Amino acid sequence: MDSRKLTAIFLVTLGLLFGVYAMAQILTQGWNALTETFKYVGGALLLGGFIVPRFGLWVLLISLGYLDLVKRLLVLAGTTTYYDIGVILAFGPILALAIFAGVVLQDIRKFRLVGTRAKLFVVTCALMLLLGATPMLFAGMGLGGMKQAANYGAFVTLLYVIPALFDSQEKLYAMLRRVVWIFIPVALYAFWQTKYGLSWWEIEYLETGLSTEFRILFGQEFRVFSTLNSSQNLSKVMAMVGALAFMIPWSKKKPGVFSRLWGISLLIMFNAAAFFSGSRTGLVMGLVAIACFVIYRYKLLTLSFYAGSAAFFVLIVIVSDSLLEEQALNRWTGNISESLGLYDEDVGRVNLATFSVRLQSFSNLKDPGYWTPFGFKVAGKNIYTSGFKTHDMLGKLLLGMGYIPLSILIACFGYAMLRLHQSVWRVRHFVNLKLIGISQVTCVIVGGFSAQENIGTFPVNALLYLAGGTVIWATFASRAAERAEKTAAQPAPAPVRPGIGRFGPGPSPTPTPTPSPSPTR
Repeated sequence: MDSRKLTAIFLVTLGLLFGVYAMAQILTQGWNALTETFKYVGGALLLGGFIVPRFGLWVLLISLGYLDLVKRLLVLAGTTTYYDIGVILAFGPILALAIFAGVVLQDIRKFRLVGTRAKLFVVTCALMLLLGATPMLFAGMGLGGMKQAANYGAFVTLLYVIPALFDSQEKLYAMLRRVVWIFIPVALYAFWQTKYGLSWWEIEYLETGLSTEFRILFGQEFRVFSTLNSSQNLSKVMAMVGALAFMIPWSKKKPGVFSRLWGISLLIMFNAAAFFSGSRTGLVMGLVAIACFVIYRYKLLTLSFYAGSAAFFVLIVIVSDSLLEEQALNRWTGNISESLGLYDEDVGRVNLATFSVRLQSFSNLKDPGYWTPFGFKVAGKNIYTSGFKTHDMLGKLLLGMGYIPLSILIACFGYAMLRLHQSVWRVRHFVNLKLIGISQVTCVIVGGFSAQENIGTFPVNALLYLAGGTVIWATFASRAAERAEKTAAQPAPAPVRPGIGRFGPGPSPTPTPTPSPSPTR
């Protein structure tokens, strides 16, 4: 019998035996049946993602929108505990690491882990370790710390994976379009929740106390969260995906009227879902992304944007104490709601008083005790008993890693952004892809000044590094196009014939004419 047939029979038999074993384990174990099923299915998907990284990436993209929905469905299969939640939530980070390992192994096997790709590998690993270690300084080495370390560090690997898996602009655009398609049902389900409320099984899941949204059951304002884990995340993700839908081309040819109208329609739909979530951070992020997509095309506007943003932040830090003492935010909220004629249940959508915690966090920057060289942990201080409240990403990183590592990180990031902006202004290759990625990264950073967990919350973190990987791909492709243009512009060398002199090949010597002998008379 052919060896291929024997191999096929062996694999099918092995798969059947594994299926029987898995089914027996699921039916005989006394734990949540859906959790046990997910362990085996998830294990197979992780193995598939390692062997075929491109397949793993598609699975990861789908999980961005629906992994928390799977977690919510656990209540249908029995008692749900923190163990069951941990099994589901661990899938995303582990899959990202499996894809990364598979891509790196392929690059090593094909001798591609050299030059620029090797440098990117080192930078990715260093950033993954740095960002992964920082939250453990807050949460310790237990399960809570490991969970935060995974969320902060695992998805950094997309910076390496995206440039490695895509070899053309068309394929990269196709991937970004699929991201938008994946999140369309998420937006539609947000509209459903807005009109009809939560389903019975969602309420049952909230009653377990395993979700931060269980506060809804105790009289807090109901905010839709669709298939994601919170209304804040729904707002951020919807705004980011809406901006992405607006920025990417929806036609392989030159974008026409239909392509532009479709992008605008999706932008409106996703931002409507973000609005119904009741969280305003996402709306600001979406606005920043679209504005940067235009601003970053021009040097003067870009410099003005950065200067204005820095001046505004410094001003907020300076006046933060005064605003808190005068309760200015409460007064402004009352004026806005009165001028708009809002009812009490609608005031929450314009309530500026919720930014008081952010102002307190900014005010801490003026306190010398807030600044340590290498973080509170190294300085022997306790973050939670220090009295410092932080609600922004800058403050959390400052407390965790200290001002020296944070300054180095900001300097490296600033240098990278400067080079990217120069590439946009001077080089006309793949500009749109660069602008898409930079705009998405900028909106996440801006949102981080209102929400400290922006770079460590799934799926915002994955979308952030997906955008970063897009920028890196466009940068590498732009450099390759520049080199190709320079090579094509060089004049072709003159043809050289083999010489016969002592110095080797060279132009052939010009023969000396020999005078013909005179005729004999």
